[in-house]
Amino acid sequence: DTSGIKVVEIDGRLQSDGTSQLGADNRAGMAVVLDLLADWEQWIDSRRNYIAVFTIAEEIGLFGAGNLDLSEYNVDSVWVFDSSKRPGAYIQVCAGTYLFTATFKGKAAHSAVNPEAGISAIKVAAEAVSNYQIGKIADMTTINIGTIKGGYANNVVAPDCEVKGEIRAISEERVLELLDETERLFRETAQKYGAKLVFESKKDFAPYAHDSDSKIVLRMEKALRDAGLEVTALRYTGGSDANVLNEYGYPAINIGIGAQNPHADDEFILIEDLIASAQIARNLIQNK
Repeated sequence: DTSGIKVVEIDGRLQSDGTSQLGADNRAGMAVVLDLLADWEQWIDSRRNYIAVFTIAEEIGLFGAGNLDLSEYNVDSVWVFDSSKRPGAYIQVCAGTYLFTATFKGKAAHSAVNPEAGISAIKVAAEAVSNYQIGKIADMTTINIGTIKGGYANNVVAPDCEVKGEIRAISEERVLELLDETERLFRETAQKYGAKLVFESKKDFAPYAHDSDSKIVLRMEKALRDAGLEVTALRYTGGSDANVLNEYGYPAINIGIGAQNPHADDEFILIEDLIASAQIARNLIQNK
């Protein structure tokens, strides 16, 4: 429902009136594709074959792309208009992500009558996390603890505590190594206090990397140059539908469209960037 969004134009940019997010992420990408479709007769006459796909649930887990079946189409490249970078930039190399849940199992006891009989899972988890390196670990490698949840009453030694986080790296092998290190550290801390650990992980999205001389990169950069833009190939840690599609065997690139400050009430997009993104889309269809 977009009825509550009031869009204003100020100094050549589109933004909300400040009372809500603009939602340019990713309505701007949709606008680019819809603009292209408005000229569909032009592409039929020139025998250009393409399909337009609008995926859902990207923000909460790339579920739309994850359930997309393109097997009946002869797809040789996919262009995803979803990067907040300005037009001219594109994601050539992107990190992959695994999610993990570490559940520390302690022992409940009355915190005032018999606290020594209990094992505080919160205390165990706190020590494990305090000894755990988070943030930027290396180039294109990050670790984050997103949530910690445990206990159920003030007068009960907490019998459990759940820690959730993610690990990102350009190499899936490196992500798995860091997951093993995480589990080992957490398990050793649990054992120190006589607690137990249940550790689970799953892939969120795989990394991807395109060679500079690959067909998709050459085509991408030509489209950008033909639009009069300065070409910037990026290594990036933020995922998109392109990660899933690359893993499924469809060469895909996430393209900068300039929807800046996404997820914030001061989100905006320059009108010139919206126009440039539309031109990029046309160039990609025209160029083989």
